[in-house]
Amino acid sequence: MKKEFPATCDITVWTRLSPAEKSILLLNADNDPVFFWTHPALGNAPPWPAQAKILRDLYAVDENGRRIKSDLMMLAGRRSGKTTLTALISGYEVFRLFMFENPQKHYRIAPNSEIQIINVAPKKEQAVETIFGRTCELVRNSPWFMSQKLDYVNTSLRFPEKNIVIQPFGSNSQTGVGRTAKAFLADEVSYFTDTENGRSAKDVYNELSKSTSTFLPFNEGVNVAISSVRFDGDFLTSRYYQMQEMSEGWENTLSVWKPTWELNPDLSEEVLKAEKLKDPEEYNRQYGAEPGMALRSFIEENLMNYIRDQNKDQLNIFGEQGKIITELKSAPDASYYIIATDPAAKNDSFGLSVGYVTADKRLVIVGTTSFRAKKGELIDTEEVRRCLRPILEKLYVKYYIFDIYMHSDLVTLVQEYGVDAFQHTLTRADWLRFKDDLRDEPPKTKLAYFEQSFTELSQLVDIKEKKIDHPPKGSKDAIDTCCQITSYIRRNEETQQTDPRRRGGGKDGPSIGLFKVKAF
Repeated sequence: MKKEFPATCDITVWTRLSPAEKSILLLNADNDPVFFWTHPALGNAPPWPAQAKILRDLYAVDENGRRIKSDLMMLAGRRSGKTTLTALISGYEVFRLFMFENPQKHYRIAPNSEIQIINVAPKKEQAVETIFGRTCELVRNSPWFMSQKLDYVNTSLRFPEKNIVIQPFGSNSQTGVGRTAKAFLADEVSYFTDTENGRSAKDVYNELSKSTSTFLPFNEGVNVAISSVRFDGDFLTSRYYQMQEMSEGWENTLSVWKPTWELNPDLSEEVLKAEKLKDPEEYNRQYGAEPGMALRSFIEENLMNYIRDQNKDQLNIFGEQGKIITELKSAPDASYYIIATDPAAKNDSFGLSVGYVTADKRLVIVGTTSFRAKKGELIDTEEVRRCLRPILEKLYVKYYIFDIYMHSDLVTLVQEYGVDAFQHTLTRADWLRFKDDLRDEPPKTKLAYFEQSFTELSQLVDIKEKKIDHPPKGSKDAIDTCCQITSYIRRNEETQQTDPRRRGGGKDGPSIGLFKVKAF
């Protein structure tokens, strides 16, 4: 549905110019984004000095007129104008397409193909309100833009004369994939997640950024990733570190990491002094764009790559929603099996893992899965019971571990098969044991290949060195269950080594922190 899109500027500042005057302005603006946005007849929104420098660096050309940089990677503090900078780039890309009589022909794409400028934020609502909303504000305030034929239709800004559209998306949307985009602009990219499909910020960004590949031969496919610092080792800080360590492969990328006061001329360190006095650490993170000590990535990127490599060929007995897809038979080196679950209520997933212990106390997770309830509904435990029964019947399952008292029917089920059930809440020490197992050479714990669990593992954060948890809007339902199995065995080993009553006895009973559950 079309909506009104009124100008907030005097359009006649452009329309009253003679053709010759217009031609001179357009020629000067074609390769100079600062000129375009500064001139009152064109963009009519002068950028801040720091924004102007970034824009000129991003649109610089070599002696042949070819762009040197096509990508921007920027970390900046709060209220630094990073969203406005993204919107300035978004609008200028549309202007540059207008400079071609037929942009589709120039870039050798199918006639009348729609060329998109994709604006993405963690959620579509955020994209509409922030980067896309700011782009619309700039367009409405531009005499040149408001002199063109344009339509605001279903939260998209369309320019039918050239078949160009500015479109907002959320990072959990699949609809932005596979489109022909001249520019992909991502705001707060380190907060990107796709919980529905278990994808990380890196997965989402890499997939959506492929939409500009049509323009790569011209070095004109623009990818912009801008974010505040989430924690040290988040998506964008990791990419920045990679670029600093090895420049090869990053030649087309302009990188910027600046505090608020170096970007916003109205917010000097003196102006922000009161904020610093209130909470120096939070001030450094929010305005100084420094990685906070409170939140750090638990699994370093190099270790995560090692874990993926070591477990990429591991089979998983489960398909979707706990469906068993392989023949169930005991492994030759299995002493016994353990089942671990991470119970869930509404709007959450129920994690489940099955693993076995070898005689030398190595662990092999043979299956990890998750059950997801329909929105607003409870987990169907009957579906979980159907999954557990064949496992209990065909494998020697010795222990069942869960973290919170829910779904007593599942505890009753495993106890009917003579399995001891224990409740245990994971601690930071448990996660450190798990991490040690995974990074050993070879790993002491092998993981079944389940993409959700690897994504969850890569996103875990260490909070003030007191607690390991998932990031906001993230999850750890699947990887929790893997950690439960490993930590159970390792705690037992530690207890046997330190408790004289158990040392040398080879007893493999419940360890400290586990609470045996009586029959329900």
